[in-house]
Amino acid sequence: RVLFRSEQMEQFDSGNLDHREAHGLLYLQRSDLQKSEQQDQAAKVWESLLQSDATDPVLTSRVAGLMQRAGMIDRAEQLYRRSIEQAPDQAQYREYLGDLLHREGKTQEAIQVWQEIAAPPRRTAESLIRLSEVLRRFGHLNEAVSAARSAIEISPSTDSRIFLAGLLAELAKSHADAGQSSEFQTASDEALLELDRAETTAAENDRPALLSARVSILETTGRLKKETDRLTEFLQKQAVADAKLWERLATFSESLGEYEQATSATLQQLKFDIESTSALQRLTDLYERTGRIGDAIEAIGRLAKVQPGNRIELQRRIARLQSKLGRHDEALAAGEMLI
Repeated sequence: RVLFRSEQMEQFDSGNLDHREAHGLLYLQRSDLQKSEQQDQAAKVWESLLQSDATDPVLTSRVAGLMQRAGMIDRAEQLYRRSIEQAPDQAQYREYLGDLLHREGKTQEAIQVWQEIAAPPRRTAESLIRLSEVLRRFGHLNEAVSAARSAIEISPSTDSRIFLAGLLAELAKSHADAGQSSEFQTASDEALLELDRAETTAAENDRPALLSARVSILETTGRLKKETDRLTEFLQKQAVADAKLWERLATFSESLGEYEQATSATLQQLKFDIESTSALQRLTDLYERTGRIGDAIEAIGRLAKVQPGNRIELQRRIARLQSKLGRHDEALAAGEMLI
């Protein structure tokens, strides 16, 4: 009865691809048919979808996906290959085919298909990064690193170097998990070196992303605590007047949950960069997190002076903190300033 109704809907609205797709799926639920018969009937319905436009790669890959779901792997592979022929410069169709081959245990064949994403004349920094992302997703880290390095040779952007550093950190972790200490050390050192290279040419607005990437890599490789201790000792012994290094220490310490040290490092950063909005924001958060509400309110006041465009949000935060202290009159006054 359900199949009959589906056939009626298809006749009534023959152009509706969703109806015809569902119609094919119903054949796969027919208990009165052998599996091969179920698949043949479903394939017949789905292949009729291609009659509307036999040159559309989106439609071709959609039908290929249906065939794959139904276990008709050979038919799915054939259609994925056809979608690539229809749109040779669109990477997603090679991704789909490689995915199918990989799932079927044809690993090397899948990698070869994916490599075509960035083969000439499609070889660009962007296509190589996309290739690297695909290889990474399927666990082929060495090949992913190689593709990312090739992308940087073409265009050594900050984002590309951050991406490569992340890959190298993952590779380092895989070596550590396998007990390969020498390979772990090499890959983790290369990851940090890649960030150092990025910092030499990075724009000021790239600094937060680079610092976040450094923390992530140190966490991934299990080196965050050791690097934090090393940096702490260096800054204390040398009395370094470098706001960026103090910011690094503050960020590392906060990531480790060492809030007192993070607060101290942030205050040192502000000595050398008194109008740093990111430092004042971090200081406010740290004070609030450690229960120093009065100090947090004071830090917000400093932040308001260098960030007047954010006055309403800062005033709202002051009101909330005043309430925490039980200063309801002050909280009400802060709230009235928002009106």
